[in-house]
Amino acid sequence: MKKTKRPTRRQKEAMAAKKLNPSNWLVERVSPKGIVIVHRDSGKTRFLGAVMS
Repeated sequence: MKKTKRPTRRQKEAMAAKKLNPSNWLVERVSPKGIVIVHRDSGKTRFLGAVMS
């Protein structure tokens, strides 16, 4: 697993739009297709498509 980072404001807004609590998620990687996020506690991974930075 790559080093995770705190999400930017724009990424937090995208998470909130998907009904996720941004304070519980960290950003693993960003690609042109979307972002990969990891849950802080459980380690569960999700992909949010079409999100810019």
